[in-house]
Amino acid sequence: MSDMSDETSEVDLYAEIGRQLAGKQAFALNHADLVERGQRWFAAQTDRLRDLICGGAFEEVVSNDSDRKKALLAISDLLAKYYFDIAPMTIAALILKITVRAFCKR
Repeated sequence: MSDMSDETSEVDLYAEIGRQLAGKQAFALNHADLVERGQRWFAAQTDRLRDLICGGAFEEVVSNDSDRKKALLAISDLLAKYYFDIAPMTIAALILKITVRAFCKR
């Protein structure tokens, strides 16, 4: 997904995660299957993501940063060290869509 703009929906971000997981398959998955696959992956990674992002100074900085692009880059940079199967920018965009505060409280 080349555009991680504010207009990208949460559902579309889950679908993008599903697309990245699926890679190039002989049979293309439909949008609902991609969303489901992305949601399952994100749910399975939530504890690990929270360990990386939530609590401490990093969460406070990205939660209070009014510059969404700056927060997106900060989270992406952090995740780039740990995630290789999904683009860190996609994960960061989803967390910002949920909001960092809400993600860390769940």
